Amino acid sequence: MEYQIIQINSNTWRIEDGGVRFFLLTGTEKALLIDSGMMVNNAK
Repeated sequence: MEYQIIQINSNTWRIEDGGVRFFLLTGTEKALLIDSGMMVNNAK
């Protein structure tokens, strides 16, 4: 299984695997991973 990582801007990425989509938002001290809610094994 291969993930596709698309950088949206300097702080935001979209991570896709088929129909599954995550968004990663990064700040100076913390990051937020938004999960689409579908089950994915080992999304790490």
